[in-house]
Amino acid sequence: MLGMLAVRLFYLTVQSLPYREHEIIVQNNFVIDWYYYIHRFSWENLVRSGWGSVIWPSMDVLSGSFKQTNEWLVWVDCERLPGGLELPATIEEAVAAVARDEVMSTLMNAVDDTDKAVDGSCPVSKAYAAILVAFGLQGDQSALKYLNRAQAFLRQYREKNDFTLVNLMHFQWPMWQVLSLTVNRLAEEQEDSPLTAKSCDLLYCPEGGTPNPVTCECEVIFPVEHRNTSICFFFVDTRRKSSLRNITSILNARFWTLTYGITRAYADEHGYEVEYVQPDNQTHFPERKVGWGKVKVIIDKLREYGPERCSFGVSIDTDAYMRTSEPLAAVIHHYGLDADKLILFSQEYHTENRPDNTFANGGFFIV
Repeated sequence: MLGMLAVRLFYLTVQSLPYREHEIIVQNNFVIDWYYYIHRFSWENLVRSGWGSVIWPSMDVLSGSFKQTNEWLVWVDCERLPGGLELPATIEEAVAAVARDEVMSTLMNAVDDTDKAVDGSCPVSKAYAAILVAFGLQGDQSALKYLNRAQAFLRQYREKNDFTLVNLMHFQWPMWQVLSLTVNRLAEEQEDSPLTAKSCDLLYCPEGGTPNPVTCECEVIFPVEHRNTSICFFFVDTRRKSSLRNITSILNARFWTLTYGITRAYADEHGYEVEYVQPDNQTHFPERKVGWGKVKVIIDKLREYGPERCSFGVSIDTDAYMRTSEPLAAVIHHYGLDADKLILFSQEYHTENRPDNTFANGGFFIV
C-alpha cells in the first residue's frame, strides 16, 4: 500500500507543472493519499519501510514548484510560535538554527509543552517545529519520537472543502524539505538497526507456489492432485473501477481497481472468471449494510450462470487480492469443499483471544 502511494506521488514529480496542478489543485485527486500519510501510517513506519525517502522528497519537489507559480496561495498559520519563537524561513536558516543548543532547547520546549501543544492553534507551524527538532537530534529513537509528534500536530489541521493537502503544499516554511532531509538521514543511519530490518519482498511466485513471508521462499502448499473446475470470482463494491490499459491509468488507479486487476490476471492464468459488480441498494441490500450486498450478488450470479459455468463462487473484498500462483481448485479439494462442505471462509487470526469467536472472515469465502 505504501509503495503504491509513494509511486503515485513520485510519478507527479516527472510530469509537467500543468498536469501536477490539475491532479493536486484542480481535481484534488490526492486527498485520499494524504489521509493515508497522516492518519493510517505513522511517520516512524515511513522511515522504517524506506518509502518515506520517496514520499517526502516528492512532496518537497511538488511543493516547491507550486509555491513558485502560485505565490498568492502561499501562507503560514503563525509567524511565531507561542512564546515568540520565530521559525526559520529558509533551509539555510533551518540548518543554522538546529546547530544552536539554545534554539533546539526552545523548539523542544514549544513542542513538548502539553498545554500549548493541544490547544489547536498553529498546528502546521508546530509540526514544522517538531520536524526541526527531529532534524537536529542525533539519536534515532528521539528523532522518530518528534516525527510522530509532528504527524500528530498535522492531524489537527483540516481545511474545508478537502483543500487541506493543497494548503499544505503551499505552506511558506520549508517544512517538506526539512522533513525529507530528516527522513533520508534517519534511513541512512538505520541501515544496520533492527528498526529497518528488511522484510520479505517476495510478493508473487511466477513459477508456481505461494510466497512464504517467514522463509521468503515460494512453497507449494496444496500439492495433491485435483480435478480442475469452473470458478467465478465476484468483487462487490459501490465504487466504480477504472481502466488499467496503460501505465498512467495504473498509477492513478485506486486500490479497488488494482486488486481487481491482480486477481483478474490470476484468474486468466487458471481459466477462471472474474466479475466486478456494483450493487444496487434496493436489489442487493435493502434495509441492510452494504456488506450484505455481496451475499445477494453471489447467490443471484450462481443461480444465473449455473454449475457448468460456475461450479464454485468466490466472494472477495476489494481490499484483498490473490497472492498465490496455485490453482484455487487445489484449495477447494484440500479443504473438502468439493466433497461434503458447502462454504469455506478465511480465518480471522487477529481475534483469536476473544471468547466465543468462530474466527470467520467474510472478506473472502467460497461457495
